[in-house]
Amino acid sequence: MPGAAKSLVDWIPFLIAVILLIACLQIKQASISASQPQTLFAAASIKWVIACQLLLPVVVWLILSFLAVSPSWIAPAVLVASAAPITGGPSLVIMLKGDARQALELLLIGTMLLPVTCIPGLLLINSSGSVYLVALSALKLLLLIGAVLLLAAVIRHYWHSLARYRDDQSLDGVSAVVMAMVVIGLMAGFHAEGLQKVDVLATLAWATVINCVFQLSGYVGGKQLGLNATASGVSAGNRNIALFLVALPSEASAPLLLFIACYQIPMYLTPLLGSVFYPIEPKKSN
Repeated sequence: MPGAAKSLVDWIPFLIAVILLIACLQIKQASISASQPQTLFAAASIKWVIACQLLLPVVVWLILSFLAVSPSWIAPAVLVASAAPITGGPSLVIMLKGDARQALELLLIGTMLLPVTCIPGLLLINSSGSVYLVALSALKLLLLIGAVLLLAAVIRHYWHSLARYRDDQSLDGVSAVVMAMVVIGLMAGFHAEGLQKVDVLATLAWATVINCVFQLSGYVGGKQLGLNATASGVSAGNRNIALFLVALPSEASAPLLLFIACYQIPMYLTPLLGSVFYPIEPKKSN
């Protein structure tokens, strides 16, 4: 659907905000209440973010460099590891019956720390000159998340009839439709001139491997830290790599377009495949 992709690509920021708003409406007021700041800044979650966004890019770069993997394949892997979780992460976790509050927690902390945690990854792929722009983009995203949280709180407070929808699958369906629209917009990367099928298949395979390995790492690491393993696994594998498109120079970002398009496929298959591989875990009381 190249025509639809071209039309929707400019709407991606708005649609991502809608996805986050839906996720916030599905999370109980007590989970993100300002009167309980410890629920948003748990020590285990901070450790998880530091491990996934600060240490993991270095480990990935060292391993792939030791294996003599092509730099054009190392760069996207390092950037994925350096990115914060996607704003649609809580919605994916809700679909998998995981702890969406904890996914939102990881998203918030990951976004707040991104201006600092992204520096090692950018330095390793020789893009240190773009650090300022990445930090600026992360700040804009953080402001967006804060605004959406405030709007969700206002809606919950004044629109009492919404409570009867938060516990069924109505908003799950709306979220899935909006996610599909985002995916179509990001698929614009598949329509580049001169693109060969073998390039698409190879890039898709690499994107899938990265996503699965990162989800497995986040799942295991989350359990070790006492986090909800579904939330930590989904958040570790599904990262907002598209944020770096505005920060990297054109010669560095152009090769990433196909990878970002391919990366959407394992990300948005997570609710389908994850329903098989992620066990239903009991949620911790706040």
